[in-house]
Amino acid sequence: MPVAVRTFLIGAFRCHAIDDGISTYTTASFLFASASKGEREVALREAGEDPKALRCSNTCLLIETQEERILIDTGSGALSKTRSGRENLGRLFAGLDSLNVGAGDVDLVVLTHLHSDHVWGCFGPLGREPVFSSATHIISHPEWDGAHPSLAKDLSRLRPQVELVEPDASVASGIKLLPAPGHSAGHCAVHIESDGEDLLCIGDVVVHRLNLEQPEWTMSHEEAPQVAVASRRRLLDRAAETSALVHAFHMPFPSLGHISTDGKSYAWIPVDEDPTQKEET
Repeated sequence: MPVAVRTFLIGAFRCHAIDDGISTYTTASFLFASASKGEREVALREAGEDPKALRCSNTCLLIETQEERILIDTGSGALSKTRSGRENLGRLFAGLDSLNVGAGDVDLVVLTHLHSDHVWGCFGPLGREPVFSSATHIISHPEWDGAHPSLAKDLSRLRPQVELVEPDASVASGIKLLPAPGHSAGHCAVHIESDGEDLLCIGDVVVHRLNLEQPEWTMSHEEAPQVAVASRRRLLDRAAETSALVHAFHMPFPSLGHISTDGKSYAWIPVDEDPTQKEET
């Protein structure tokens, strides 16, 4: 089955949204821990979704500038395939192949945070050895310091290629981190700008459209839930105010859209509903 890739332009940058697969969550409380069971089930069933089989996309982003190739998040690689509901993840590499981009062709890897579905792709489609051999891997200081112990062995293999930066660092021409803590200690968004056009990559600030409709609902795995809510509102307000194109890792592929707000809640406008977006085939 071919891997889905959506190519589009941000100014002079050629960008590619690459499908890494679908995660299925059998427990709605994992994504909406602070809501009551009744609230969750009513909202999901009104949206036509099964609370016991929530499907979330996983979409990585490759940016080709004039100077380098930059990969934002690496998906799950081979390492999460043994986890229930994540058997079909790790498709990034097939997507890169379809673009004639090898792992050794990537110059910079930017990791929004160190959860397995964003970082395990660093170790390739087969195992545990780092595969982006030519790339510097950008990780924020607080994220590295707060990484889960289960990742320690993998991260030690990656360490020679890691550059630790502040959560608001500029990491390449037109590419800047934005602090978005709460989901994890050093979770970052990424702002991409070229020729006056903007793309805001928000990582796991939202993972489902209910995070937009109910921005106060928090996830069970968020390290600082109320800090995560504040980050969510700050980034979504910014996206709505600037009309920036948004890449949200877990929203339905191609995980690209715009944000609207009524001042309290938010809505996702998929890019396919925006006839002005420049796209390449």
